[in-house]
Amino acid sequence: MTEPVGENFLLEEYRALQEAFNRNEELGERRVSILLTLVGAVVAGLTAGFLGEDRHTASGAAMVGFSALLLLGLSTLARVIHRNLRSSEYLRAAATIREYFGSLNEPLKEVLPFKRKDNDDGPWRKREWKEIWFLRTGGIVETVEIVVSLIAAGLGAAISYYISENSAALAVGAGGGFSSSYFFTFAWVKHRYDKAYEKAHEKKSSA
Repeated sequence: MTEPVGENFLLEEYRALQEAFNRNEELGERRVSILLTLVGAVVAGLTAGFLGEDRHTASGAAMVGFSALLLLGLSTLARVIHRNLRSSEYLRAAATIREYFGSLNEPLKEVLPFKRKDNDDGPWRKREWKEIWFLRTGGIVETVEIVVSLIAAGLGAAISYYISENSAALAVGAGGGFSSSYFFTFAWVKHRYDKAYEKAHEKKSSA
């Protein structure tokens, strides 16, 4: 007995969603791997420069290097945020299809390991400000936030050392760079997540 055309279409759509999800996840992870590789290479090169005699020149080179890494880090964070939001869309759509087939077979529906959740959180959740003090999941977004903040710390330290060549100023520059960057990246991710949350609720209320 052949399956209805509509159900065959849904099965193909489900496979396409799974493939899109896998590609999206892999692309985000690849971008993070590139970022980490470049950070390691640049830091190694700058460390070798600081071991030389002309540290003023080395700190100038560090400013250029860390500035370039910071731009790459922010670009990577933007891609990872987009990746997470798109992945949520793919997973929710796939879960809807799975729930449909489960509704055609009640025993099957009971054993589905993951069920679609039609609750107020929608496909995304809001990020709370209190989460800034801890890494909620240790996921890829949190990892990139930390990496970007460490890059900013290096840039702050390089700028401070270039100006004063003082170890105290070095520490202040590094601390200021890290804290300001971490606050900014957290606020950015929160804004994007909250915006997606509100958009999902607008669609739900208008449906």
